[in-house]
Amino acid sequence: MKSTSQCEATTKKGARCRNRADGGKYCAGHARRLDGSSILSEKKETSQKPVSEQSLVKVDQPKWENYKAGTCIEEGHKISSILGKDEISCVWMDEKSGLWWDYNKTVALNARPYIAYAVRLHMQVKATIPEKRWAQVIPYLGSRLFSGLLKSTQGDDTFDPAYFSNVEELIETKSREASHSVYLFSGSVLVLVLGLLWIAVYFSSSVEFRTSGIFKIFFGSTAGSVGALLSIVSRFRSIEIQRYASSASIGTQSITKVLLGFLSGGFLVLAIQAGFISVSADNLYAIGVFCVVAGFSERLVPELMGKLENRVVEKNRDSETGGNPD
Repeated sequence: MKSTSQCEATTKKGARCRNRADGGKYCAGHARRLDGSSILSEKKETSQKPVSEQSLVKVDQPKWENYKAGTCIEEGHKISSILGKDEISCVWMDEKSGLWWDYNKTVALNARPYIAYAVRLHMQVKATIPEKRWAQVIPYLGSRLFSGLLKSTQGDDTFDPAYFSNVEELIETKSREASHSVYLFSGSVLVLVLGLLWIAVYFSSSVEFRTSGIFKIFFGSTAGSVGALLSIVSRFRSIEIQRYASSASIGTQSITKVLLGFLSGGFLVLAIQAGFISVSADNLYAIGVFCVVAGFSERLVPELMGKLENRVVEKNRDSETGGNPD
């Protein structure tokens, strides 16, 4: 395996230069990144011969003929795997899961639609999939790009975006998997922290404190967060997450849902202690069940608050009229 310095030396010395038939030397290269920038220079050293004679000079083998896994193209750029190669074009992936290609300039016009679409999909990969999962998608994209370059050399100048439909489906699947994993992980960590905190409070508190209203509220809030986590797990596949949302934004959505369940459970305990719900305030099992349901349901607590609001409004109305219908 070549070191970085060796890669640099190979590039500078032009190890891939070939002697031409006219006695000159040809150091070719126009391998390109997905952004279109060149990674090799192109130099020609020709002897003073007539233009007509120079035009007859041809290179039998493409410059990527000897490309293989481990080949150093330039400093910091080494081929990880060849995704497709023939005498017309070559597509490969580097060690950082970057997609590269090179092709014969004679097919450049017909190849442009395939290259442009591959660039767009590559940008989607970077924007929606974590970097550690790029290697699961880039090989499929590169293989499809190589097939498109090969197709463009066969005289077929028609391009249909459906040609990349399988790659687009794979990108969407991997993006959804990554988003849902972050969503579930964030909510689970918060519930775990709240549960461990409740256990610590339970074993470090006195018997009198365990029967106090504050402890029951904390117990109900923790149970509500568990209900919220159950809701996340049960709706894991159907949760709608914006495609280009960042991991921080996705985690915040999950944490917000768990906190809402936490507050819903605490509110339900207050309603029980106030007598608005006919459940014994001393029965922790019943309180726990009701609080889990409150955290799981997104409508229970709002509907309960609406009923309490109507009851408060009616009492205020009666107190203002003093019970007089007039």
